[in-house]
Amino acid sequence: MVRTRSGKSESSDSELEEGCVESCDVREAIPRRGLCEEEAIGLVGRGGRWCQPPGTLSSAMDIDVWLGRLHDYLTANAIPKARWVPITKSLVDDKIYKSLNCLGQECTNETLKSHLRRRFGKDDSLFVQRLQFFQRVQKPEESVHDFADELRCLGAEVGKQDDDLKEQFIMGLQDTAAQRHLLDKRPDSFDQAVQIAKQYRAAQASVENMQKRRRLMMTGGCQDGKAGNRAAADHGITHRIPTQAVNPITCRPYRVSSSERKAIAEQVNEMMRDGIVERSSSPWSFPVVMVQKRDSTWRFCVDYRRLNAITIRDVYPMPRMDDVLDRVGSARDSEVRSQERLLADPGGAGGSRKNCLCNARWLIPIQEDAVWTM
Repeated sequence: MVRTRSGKSESSDSELEEGCVESCDVREAIPRRGLCEEEAIGLVGRGGRWCQPPGTLSSAMDIDVWLGRLHDYLTANAIPKARWVPITKSLVDDKIYKSLNCLGQECTNETLKSHLRRRFGKDDSLFVQRLQFFQRVQKPEESVHDFADELRCLGAEVGKQDDDLKEQFIMGLQDTAAQRHLLDKRPDSFDQAVQIAKQYRAAQASVENMQKRRRLMMTGGCQDGKAGNRAAADHGITHRIPTQAVNPITCRPYRVSSSERKAIAEQVNEMMRDGIVERSSSPWSFPVVMVQKRDSTWRFCVDYRRLNAITIRDVYPMPRMDDVLDRVGSARDSEVRSQERLLADPGGAGGSRKNCLCNARWLIPIQEDAVWTM
């Protein structure tokens, strides 16, 4: 609208005529006041108050859904049927457009839809649907609930009974342990099988969580070889190293690369922050050795060989190995089972224990008449 000097408003050439609204396919007379009211309440979209056309059709889309939306668009906008074919061709991609051009200029709308369904539609034959049902298995990272819902929908399309759904559900589970559990439980229905599988998965997740917490407790709250927090160092145990009467040993640091020096600084700061190490003015000092792991990270080590050389070690009553073998060889039965433990079972009504051998954990008395399991 253009306002003149006299105060009157006149329509410009670029504007539409008074009382008319025009779209790309339909021209319809609508009162200007009514359109403004609809705009005020938000009923008008980008192309007027009519529904919008569907997106460009591609071979990856569902042809039946797209044709349904196209029909809604054409009928809601009161577009003449003579224009349906060219409008349909304008809403497809290049590949489908070339295929539709082969039908000729006299192609009807029904012929065009039939060609689209036959050429680009899904093969929804009963055989294919049944094949999809029997080939449906649980996908990686797919929950039991989602797998059961998808299987129920596929079964409804091919008319499968509850027993068929239950059997396919059990055989399609990814967890073999859950399959064995369901076979042992023998559920009466498909829904019961799904419920048992959900309960088993929840219990399995709970056990895995408990095992994870236990591993963290056994490692002092450490993950990936790193200290978890200060509580890991507050175990209440005092460590003492008895040494011979020698002067304190002070070693100079080894030469390290810049990357090793950076890793040493980071790990020392982290251990100090977690309370594992602290600053000291002790005359004893030993060099740090950084060992590169397979994942290219650094393992913090200390060369304590000189300290170990002067450490007073605990003495254990270790017998002579040849004497032990001689006594084992005279036993009535001898069998090698494991290298971790040595057990003695009495072979007679009595007998005095004349000797002992010890392994890495404890001392074990030896009987002359003994059946050895090693």
